[in-house]
Amino acid sequence: MPADSRFSFFLAGLLFATPAIAQDDDDDWLFEDDDILDEEEGDGEEEGEDWMEDFGDEEDDANNFDDEDDEFFDEDVEVRPRQEGEDTAEIYRDHVDEVRGLPADEEALAWERYLKTYPNTSFGNRIEERLTELEKEMFGGAIEGPGGSNSLDAGRAELHFAQPVSLENIDPITKIRIGFEAGLPDYTSGILDFEYQIFRELSVHAGLRSRFSPGGSLEVGAKYALIKSARTKTLLTVIADVRAGTVPFYPALRPQLAFGQQIYFGDMRLDVQLQGGSDMTFIDGSEGETVFEPRLVGGGNVTLVPTDRVRIFMETSTYMKDFAFEGGAFTFNQLTFGLKIIGRNAKTDDLQFEIGAAANAPYLARYWGYHQGAVTADMNYYLDM
Repeated sequence: MPADSRFSFFLAGLLFATPAIAQDDDDDWLFEDDDILDEEEGDGEEEGEDWMEDFGDEEDDANNFDDEDDEFFDEDVEVRPRQEGEDTAEIYRDHVDEVRGLPADEEALAWERYLKTYPNTSFGNRIEERLTELEKEMFGGAIEGPGGSNSLDAGRAELHFAQPVSLENIDPITKIRIGFEAGLPDYTSGILDFEYQIFRELSVHAGLRSRFSPGGSLEVGAKYALIKSARTKTLLTVIADVRAGTVPFYPALRPQLAFGQQIYFGDMRLDVQLQGGSDMTFIDGSEGETVFEPRLVGGGNVTLVPTDRVRIFMETSTYMKDFAFEGGAFTFNQLTFGLKIIGRNAKTDDLQFEIGAAANAPYLARYWGYHQGAVTADMNYYLDM
């Protein structure tokens, strides 16, 4: 074969062989990369599954509350950057943990603040449902506000503050009170009073009772709570009573200012109250003239509420006049302690009545000595009107 022909044949073979060799190398590289890709994809799936399982475990730990709350996280929420006024599932879960176990009014207030902070929350519907549940729990229904709107004011619920024995009720509410007192040597006293709540902060009352006088005392008056908050558990009440003694007949004004605070610790509650004012009488003097004779009245009460059915209390009451008298003021101060049993409506569990028994003992008496010791029993029956 001529040299030129051999050289041409050699070139042609080389040209045909090079693509084949290149094709083999390319195929091997693609195959190897496919193996690596498959391995990496497999590892990624396993890691992804482990990560999702870990995330699920963390969610189970952080989301360990009611099944109803679990429904929040079943909602489809668009995954995108959080905008102003929006929350996240983590923020929501943290807040659920914070409010768990709070009283209904405090939890409602906390959720209202949450909605103000996150007005575009993804869990708005569920929060509104929870607020409705809390509203029913506190009030047994919605409170109608201006324009017929429903408002949820956590400070609007009734306090059902402890009722004293020797002192005045400081919580405006609708009720009937019946009671009597008997002491040594020959002291008797009684009370019959009806109180009607015009609105939550205001009540009026009328009744008949004894006020350390031979006859009875006809009394009418009003109570207005300047502060009556179920949120802070606080009362500040003005008491404006007018009365008339029957034997002998004389008129009197009996204004007082009272403060009350409910303190919670664990499952128990302590009701503390102080009140004070004057019983300003206008009585006939020895020469037939009218004498203005103010007396200091008031006292304090501490009531322990260990259960929904029992209240244990102790109180002190003051009755004094003529502080400038040379021999000392006319005084009859008492210490009272006793127990009250609470009755509740079988269907609604609302407070229905309370029956109490107490013992009274004078601890400071000068010139006045109405009794040497006495026992008292009374009942407050609450009316839903």
